[in-house]
Amino acid sequence: MLGIIKRELGKYDESLATLEEGIKIGEKLSDQKFLIRIYSSYANSLDMVSQYEKSIEQHLKAIQLAENYKDTIRLMQEYNNIAIVFQHIKEYQKAETYYNKSFEIGLKKRDYRIMGNSILNKAILYKLRENYEKSDSLYIQAIQYFNKANDLYGKGLVYNNYGNSLMAQKKYKKAE
Repeated sequence: MLGIIKRELGKYDESLATLEEGIKIGEKLSDQKFLIRIYSSYANSLDMVSQYEKSIEQHLKAIQLAENYKDTIRLMQEYNNIAIVFQHIKEYQKAETYYNKSFEIGLKKRDYRIMGNSILNKAILYKLRENYEKSDSLYIQAIQYFNKANDLYGKGLVYNNYGNSLMAQKKYKKAE
């Protein structure tokens, strides 16, 4: 989608305008699957420009449609996406609630990648709260889920974040 490409290029105003046009088209066509994706993309772009309340509104629209459409893959992704926005505005309890919802769906579907991603995000959340004991155990759990998923990229993300967390704790030897 052109709006996502513009966002990735740092052209946020153009991204938002393009995605707004996409929303208008999707609403006219009543294409629920398309609207889930476009609301999500728009919400992610709003998050990038610190328009957090609007981002949350758009994620909630995508969540509602994904629930109605029974699109569990998008629902898991949206729960993680909205949790990240709540994390940005330091509403940590809400963020954790949505990470847990994503994890529960992943657990039911035995989707280890989503489970690992949800746990990784929770670990980052606990690191932000400076609860390193909890974050460290969550990083280890996330590695285990990404191992089960054979997801090297996911494991790399965990090791990077876990290493940064250990450095913040001044556990330099362990971070090596």
